[in-house]
Amino acid sequence: MLTTPNGEVQLSKEREELCRLVAILGASNDRTTSSQLVEDLSRRYINERSLSSHPLCLEFSQVFEELVRSRFDSDSSDYYQSEYFLRILIWVKIFIRDPSYQRELFHLGGVKILSKILKDINPTKATGPDN
Repeated sequence: MLTTPNGEVQLSKEREELCRLVAILGASNDRTTSSQLVEDLSRRYINERSLSSHPLCLEFSQVFEELVRSRFDSDSSDYYQSEYFLRILIWVKIFIRDPSYQRELFHLGGVKILSKILKDINPTKATGPDN
C-alpha cells in the first residue's frame, strides 16, 4: 500500500472514483457519466496486470461485478455496437488479465453472455456445430 501522504490521498481519490462508478453502474443507465468514468479509469489502469492484489482490490471487484451484471444485459444490438459498450469491453479486458477475474467472469456467466453478444453482432454469423 502507498505510504506517502500524497500516495494515500491519491489512493483515497481513486477509491472514491471507483465507488462512484459502482453506484452509477448499479443505479442507472447514465451512459454519459459512466462512459467518462470508465474511459478515465481505463486509461489509468491500462498497464495494471493484477487488480486482485491492488490496494483497491475490493473496489475493483465491485466494479467488475457491476459491469458484468448491469452492462451485459441489453437486448439491443445497437447498444452492443456503440462506443460506450466498446469502453466497457476495454475495461473488462483490463480486468481479465488477472486470472482471478477470468474465473469471476466465468462464475458470473459473463463468458456465455459475451459469446452470445459477439455472435449476435457479427454480421457474418459463425457457422459451427451450434448453428
